[in-house]
Amino acid sequence: MNDYRLTVAGLGPGDAGLITRETWTQIEQAEQIVLRTRIHPSVSALDDVQIAYETYDPLYEEMGDFDALYAAIVADL
Repeated sequence: MNDYRLTVAGLGPGDAGLITRETWTQIEQAEQIVLRTRIHPSVSALDDVQIAYETYDPLYEEMGDFDALYAAIVADL
């Protein structure tokens, strides 16, 4: 049996200076990072230090509402 760990964390309400230290540590140690969207002021900090991530931005285009979007994200995770 495989042990998997999923950590859900927020990037804060604005720029990268508002990301908590614990969240930043989790980001640095993560094997895979999936963001709900790239459209967030803190994401540029990940780009600056070349942290790779995927986003669900394509789903925003496909889904008709947030309930459907979030259900699709949960199903994928």
